[in-house]
Amino acid sequence: MTKELELKRWKAIANCYSALGKSIPVGTSTSYFHCKYWRNPVMSPFFVREDRLLKGFHKAEFLFKKHKPSHFYDSKSAYVNLLNIEQSNLKHPVLKKAADLEWNPSPKPNTLNGWESQLPINLPKSIHFVSGRYFDKAIYAGFLNGMTSSFNSSPQFMRQLNMMMRAIEANIRTVLLYHESGKLAGSGLVATANQGAFLFCGSIEKPFRGRGLWSNLVAIRQMISAQQGAKLWVTTTHSQRILEKGEFSYPLLTLTKNKKG
Repeated sequence: MTKELELKRWKAIANCYSALGKSIPVGTSTSYFHCKYWRNPVMSPFFVREDRLLKGFHKAEFLFKKHKPSHFYDSKSAYVNLLNIEQSNLKHPVLKKAADLEWNPSPKPNTLNGWESQLPINLPKSIHFVSGRYFDKAIYAGFLNGMTSSFNSSPQFMRQLNMMMRAIEANIRTVLLYHESGKLAGSGLVATANQGAFLFCGSIEKPFRGRGLWSNLVAIRQMISAQQGAKLWVTTTHSQRILEKGEFSYPLLTLTKNKKG
């Protein structure tokens, strides 16, 4: 991919994240995406391109000192996200330079999965989907069920997530998959803005895994967000089942500033 096409895709990815909050440009090669009510590498990432590494590190430290953590799930120290650098590639010059500056890589392998075209919806006859606004009573009850069973989400986590959702409610749609027995089979959220969409909090319930439902959950959220103008979709994951499962995928490495630094 040429640098021109890479930058075009980079900007398109930025549009996907802007659905979660305010996008603050800090230069042509780096951007900081800030969700007002939550600050962590998934919801409010600070991406840095490797050709602007030092500038990105300095900007991250400045912004994180300026915006102190205010909630339980906020990151307690500065972080940056790097695309397309493998966690295991410790000899990479970027990681060497980061280590010298006391930035430490996350131990979890992650990828950013993206799609520029919509996947087909091929639900089994025994599965149907419903969708709606996040705070619709029945929709929220199903989503909460999924978050509790799949992610063991605490009440505190859900309160924090709900606070974030209230700020961007117009951008959010929830999708629920149900088995004909009435059991929840899967759930997920999609945030849409500026022709981009971010897929998150997606999960398939354990009894229904291995049946192709994850790709259907992606496809349904694509269809719904396309009606709001989305043309590109991204998600991030550290689940071994879906690492690098996008139409295109990048290794996603989070570096955290050493608290002693």
